Amino acid sequence: MPNRGLRSTMLFVAGLMGLFGVASAAAASHGDPRLLGGASTMCLAHAPALVALHAGWAHFRTAALAALLLAAGTALFAGDLTMRHFSGHGLFPMSAPLGGPDDDGRLACRRDRGHSCLGSVMRTRET
Repeated sequence: MPNRGLRSTMLFVAGLMGLFGVASAAAASHGDPRLLGGASTMCLAHAPALVALHAGWAHFRTAALAALLLAAGTALFAGDLTMRHFSGHGLFPMSAPLGGPDDDGRLACRRDRGHSCLGSVMRTRET
């Protein structure tokens, strides 16, 4: 089976994502949950997807590429939100380009329609 080492690594990364997701959810419950809550949601949503890719690795030709992109994107996004929470600035400009925090610290989605989101919860932006 090709990429056997990568397959095992992705399962380990899924475990780390789950660990970080639970830890950041716990931290978010003791303070301002806007940024850490988003990081937690992304990690807890994508960790099972990596486990599913691990399970179907032999059946999907693109499983390795999908797992790498999913892990890298989730780590970048969650890392940026965590950095913003603890230090006040992101990893680098546009590191969480479409879902990064807006001026109010909320995760921005569909700005052109006056909405913002945190995870899957949509709310109307106050004007």
